[in-house]
Amino acid sequence: MKFPPHGWLMLVSLSLGLTATAASKWPDFDRAEFANAKPQVEPDADAEIILREVVINDSSPDETEIDHYYRIHLYTDRGVDRFAKIELFHDRNTEFSGIEARTLHPDGTVAELGRKDVFSREVLRSGSSRVTVKSFAPPALTPGVVLEYRYRERRSLKGQIHPLRFQGDLPARIVRYRFRPINLPVIMPGFSLRCLSFNYPNAKLEADSQGYYPFEARNVPTRKPEPMQPKMIQSHMAVLLYYSVSDERTPAAYWTKQSAGLHSRTERAAKVTKAVKAALAGIVAPGDPDADKLRKIHDYCRSRIVNRDRDSAGFSPEQRKKLPVNANATDTLKQGNGTAGDINTLFVALARAAGLDARLALGNDRNQVVYTPNLLEPFIFTKLVAAVFQNAKWSYFDPGAGYLPPGMLEWKYCGTSALIADPKQGLIQPVESAAAGASTARREAKLTLDDSGTLEGDVTVTYTGYFEAAQKNTLDSATPEERKKLVTDEVQKALKLAEVTVVEIENASDPLAPIRLRYHLHVPDFAEHTGSRRFLQPAVFRKGLPPLFQAATRTTTILFDHHYTEFDDVTVTLPEGFELEAGNAPDDLPLGPLGEYEVGITLMKSSRQLRHQRTFSFHANGVAPKYYDILKSAFDGLHARDNHVLTLKRTERTAADKPPEAPPVPAGKNPSP
Repeated sequence: MKFPPHGWLMLVSLSLGLTATAASKWPDFDRAEFANAKPQVEPDADAEIILREVVINDSSPDETEIDHYYRIHLYTDRGVDRFAKIELFHDRNTEFSGIEARTLHPDGTVAELGRKDVFSREVLRSGSSRVTVKSFAPPALTPGVVLEYRYRERRSLKGQIHPLRFQGDLPARIVRYRFRPINLPVIMPGFSLRCLSFNYPNAKLEADSQGYYPFEARNVPTRKPEPMQPKMIQSHMAVLLYYSVSDERTPAAYWTKQSAGLHSRTERAAKVTKAVKAALAGIVAPGDPDADKLRKIHDYCRSRIVNRDRDSAGFSPEQRKKLPVNANATDTLKQGNGTAGDINTLFVALARAAGLDARLALGNDRNQVVYTPNLLEPFIFTKLVAAVFQNAKWSYFDPGAGYLPPGMLEWKYCGTSALIADPKQGLIQPVESAAAGASTARREAKLTLDDSGTLEGDVTVTYTGYFEAAQKNTLDSATPEERKKLVTDEVQKALKLAEVTVVEIENASDPLAPIRLRYHLHVPDFAEHTGSRRFLQPAVFRKGLPPLFQAATRTTTILFDHHYTEFDDVTVTLPEGFELEAGNAPDDLPLGPLGEYEVGITLMKSSRQLRHQRTFSFHANGVAPKYYDILKSAFDGLHARDNHVLTLKRTERTAADKPPEAPPVPAGKNPSP
């Protein structure tokens, strides 16, 4: 049986959704349930799941069949509203059938959903992709009723991994899964069913008489999403079922075999051929230092070889299907295009031809399942990248990503480990996070504030590192109208009334040149006013943003994407007839190992120009919940300084009274009128 490459990642991100059972008869119902005036798990809940059942039959070699059943007690109008319409989304690989629903009332009446009351419509069409939604409105919902519904789901795309999620948007008294695996000895010889549990105690693989593996949880609290938390599979109650080859189960033996397999792939796919050597001769000079060789090879791979899977490559879905598979680096050179993995393999071949110790490697996605030595499964390392040994340590490269500079992997593969090709040992090495200075967002603005409080002027934003890659991945294939909307939406996250015009974007699809955004900004009523005074927030682009962390407590790890640095350099020309009445620059904020925050305000009296300069660097990846108070205090201090306000007062001075120009006030000092 053949699984799609890394298909488990897609399945881990899918929710198994609601539950039902495809039987003709509804499960028995105890009418004593109507005596429960309040939920039992969380007293303030608007609705509560009485029973949720998911039966997964994966025994067929062609498809997976899942029966869902859901029984819910609705207590309030809000609980009724959330189930007034139920939508089930699916693509071409998924089909829903047998949708049934009924509403049980305390007086004994039962309202059933009619067969004609289930509707289907297409909500997304992109190339060969389709997303369809089936929807229905359960009948006669009022507070106090019990709602039941069920349906069958068929997945034509077989998966190697099945996540069982117990927590959802409602508290649940009982959540029950039953899983029947594929006939392993016949269909998948050498494989066995395994499981990992997350916040679920004592998960065991013990089949019942029908060949199903049962899992059950009781009194399950609501899944409460928290900002910047790990994926749900790690941060909430779940069991991960998967098929795995039964082989060496000691860490040393297992990872040695995995490294050896990757070594064989390196030798086969990244072979240094005449074509590879000829290509290298046109890329590097014999006397180039190793660092320059790597940079030039990296830039060649991401600028001269087209990643066929990107929208910006220009291939239609039909054309992609006809493209030949690149078996090795020489094929990729010949075709001039390939997958991200093909491009990274070519990088390894060229670096080896240049005399460097370059190898294929696999990165660990810390946003999915974090590597631990005793977790002996191939899906721990999934992302094909390049590793080069230089200066007594390993460096990592991903030219297939397109917009990442040399020596950087996608942020989710950093701050963890990588498996490196090696013929003799299980070579697992750390992958350090890129420094904060490698990913910068620099915003420069020349603005004018008028008497009415309107702020207007021109803005330039330049990105590097991860910020740059994210912007290019979003903007490279967007239309001019889409680009303007994306820029406007970003500005309006803080400045709700902002009008953005004359949007210009440089190098949105150039892998080598820095991306730069320019636009004209108009913000009415930016400065609040009372009588003769105007109140100006000099951190213009932070106005209106809420604190990053608002909850008083935290239960899950805080996971930051990457280290970064923000620079703001904003000059505001003050309105005629106004002078600074009161104000000073906020103090710098000492953040210790978390980062640095510095701010300065300079006033040029003769030109009425106020200059605000802000620098913030952050150096953490993950912060444990026990340190949440420290982290929240730091970002609250940051938010308070960003919301610092200066007071402007109208003055009756004439031109003859205008004082001589004074030197600028040094950054960090109080700007006196």
